Amino acid sequence: MKSLFRTCLLLVVLGFGYATKSASSDPRKLTTKLARAALQSGLEVLSNLTDGNLDDTELPPMSRRNISEHCRKDIFKYWQDLRNGKTYALIMLDSFGKPPSGILSGNYNWLGRYAECNKIIGEQHNITFNGEYYLATLTSVQTTPGITLKFGVCVPSSCSKDDVIQQLEGSTALEGFVRQGAVQVTARSVSTRPVNAGTMASISICATLGTLLVLGTVYDFMIDRPRKTIISSKKGLEEKNNGENAVNSAKSANKRRGVAARLLLPFSLRKNVANLLSTEQPPDSIQCLHGIRVISMSLIIFGHTYIIVFFGPTADNQLNFRDFIESITVRAITGAFLVIPVDTFFFLSGLLMAYLLLQQMNKKSINYPMLYVYRYFRLTPVVLFVMMITAWMVPQLFTGPVFPEDYQAYVGCSATNWWKNLLYINNVVYADDQIEQ
Repeated sequence: MKSLFRTCLLLVVLGFGYATKSASSDPRKLTTKLARAALQSGLEVLSNLTDGNLDDTELPPMSRRNISEHCRKDIFKYWQDLRNGKTYALIMLDSFGKPPSGILSGNYNWLGRYAECNKIIGEQHNITFNGEYYLATLTSVQTTPGITLKFGVCVPSSCSKDDVIQQLEGSTALEGFVRQGAVQVTARSVSTRPVNAGTMASISICATLGTLLVLGTVYDFMIDRPRKTIISSKKGLEEKNNGENAVNSAKSANKRRGVAARLLLPFSLRKNVANLLSTEQPPDSIQCLHGIRVISMSLIIFGHTYIIVFFGPTADNQLNFRDFIESITVRAITGAFLVIPVDTFFFLSGLLMAYLLLQQMNKKSINYPMLYVYRYFRLTPVVLFVMMITAWMVPQLFTGPVFPEDYQAYVGCSATNWWKNLLYINNVVYADDQIEQ
């Protein structure tokens, strides 16, 4: 009987083509061999599952490497239930990553079904283990550039990451290539991250802000607007009778607004949305800059969309990228994205800062140290809020094989380099984990 991993994962024959070729090998020729070997392996899998001569009591000959006994027994139990057609075993097999279409175009992400694997609960199927998803990675060392194959593995929860790596490295398909150093095998568990103190603090802060938004909006509609309506009607009557005294009384009425109004009204959705969507322009504004902002922002969104599609973890046509990037239209898009928005925003920032400074210099002297302090405290609260959401809440909202394992280091907000963002030197002083990414 074939081992479980060799039966289910013989499709990882990436090493057959890559390990025996020189650094100048054509990836398309190598992937042709990969596809042919995968087809033969798949036919072998189907024949083994229906072979009535196999002994059900025989433990599958697994890797000669160090596999934990608990994992070994659970894999054997799963293998027996798979041959007997048990539902959970078929679901686990179905959740494995398998060769898709487009291999010759560079589709090396065989992720399988993460959620399908993790929904296997032992108590529901009268077994002693749950389904656990691992993302295995095979990297060819003897090709330039090295090609990486990622595929999903659904194993019993008793199997650790080391068990998965040991079994793959010791499989018949890969053992020789691993021993020669031609293929590197890694794996990582993909699971939901536990909620920590930072996440709880972030939820509390967001809940507080949400409460203030609700209270500010209710106060605006229920108290402040009716009060202003009454004041306006009184002002109209007093203007007929007292003239200038009416204006003074209206100003005094506004000054008498309590602490609740000054605290809650800045959070009113009505006021903020109205200000955000207002088209009124101050008399001293440079109106042509708005068009420059729109064009630059559109190019940024368009360019990042291309980056996510062609460089993201789900890209399935990597070998076609060279032909695509050399087209004139794509070069126009990438050139505009890489050059125009960056230069434009530098220009806008410097222009507006100089424009405002010149206006202030006509009125009074400028305290330049306080100018930098004001600028810092104006920008930093927003940066802190974005860092909080990025580091403590986003990892709890997303999970799966394409989500980065160490997301905080991936975005530059890890526990060791967060302070560089607060000092605004993160683009100058790179962290080691950022360089690795």
